[in-house]
Amino acid sequence: MGTLILSALYGGSLTSTLSLHRSPRPADTLKDLVKRYPNAMIAVKDSSQIHSYFKKSELWRHVWLTNIQQNVIPGKLHIEDTMIEVHKKRPERSPIYVWVAERSMLVKQMHKYSEDPSVCDLYVAKEDIVRSDWSLALIRNSPFLLQFNEKINRMHRFGLLQKWQFESWNADRGACRPTDGRNPTGKTAISINDTQACFFILSMGWMAGFIVLLAERRVHYHYRKRIVTQNKIFKPRRKRKSRKRIDRTIANRQIPLSIISGPMY
Repeated sequence: MGTLILSALYGGSLTSTLSLHRSPRPADTLKDLVKRYPNAMIAVKDSSQIHSYFKKSELWRHVWLTNIQQNVIPGKLHIEDTMIEVHKKRPERSPIYVWVAERSMLVKQMHKYSEDPSVCDLYVAKEDIVRSDWSLALIRNSPFLLQFNEKINRMHRFGLLQKWQFESWNADRGACRPTDGRNPTGKTAISINDTQACFFILSMGWMAGFIVLLAERRVHYHYRKRIVTQNKIFKPRRKRKSRKRIDRTIANRQIPLSIISGPMY
C-alpha cells in the first residue's frame, strides 16, 4: 500500500512539473542581457537623459555602437506610442527588444500594453543605470509655499489624489505586472513531446513500484515461512499432568467399629 501511495505521488508531481510553462529566466542587468543575447535591440528615446548617458559613456561604448545607436526612438514620439514602435521594430532574427527609460513610466506602459491580454511577455529589470531626481523648487518664505502645501493637503483629504491614481494608473493595469515576465499568467499549450515524456516516465515509475511491491511480498512470504519452520523444530514438549497424591493416614481413614460380644466369666 505504501508503494502504491508513493507511486501515485510521484506520478502527480511529475505530471505537474512537465505541465508547467518553461521559459528562460529574464536578465536583471544590462550586461547579462547583452551577454546572453548579443543581437538584442536596445532602444532609448532621443535627447533623453539615458540617451546622453549611453552616448558619452566609455563603459557602454561597445553596447552603444552595437545595440543602441541604430535603435534610437525619435524624441517627438508620444510616450503611449512608444510601445507600439518598440514592437513594430522588433525583427524575427532578434526577438529580444529592450527599452531603457524611467522605471515608473516603464511600469505604467507595461500595465497598459501587451500583445496578448491574458499573457504578459514584458519584464521590467531591476538594474538602476542612472539616477534621476525630480523636484519642485520654490523661493524660501514664498507665499506660494503655504498655498501649495495647503492645496496638496486638501486634495489628499478630499480623496482627489486617490481618484487620479485610480483613473490614470490603476485603470491601465492589465495582465502585466512588474514581475510577470518571469511567471506568465496565461495558458500555455503542452507539446506532444511533453505528453509522451510524461506518460513514459509515469509508466516507468509504476513499473518500478510494482517490482518493489512483488519483492516485498516475496521477502515477506519467505520470512513467514522461515518463522513457521523454526516454530516446528523448537516446539516445546507438553508437561505431563502429575497425579495428585492422596495422603492417606490413619486419621483420615474411616475404620468401621464392631462390638464383640461373648460370654463373661
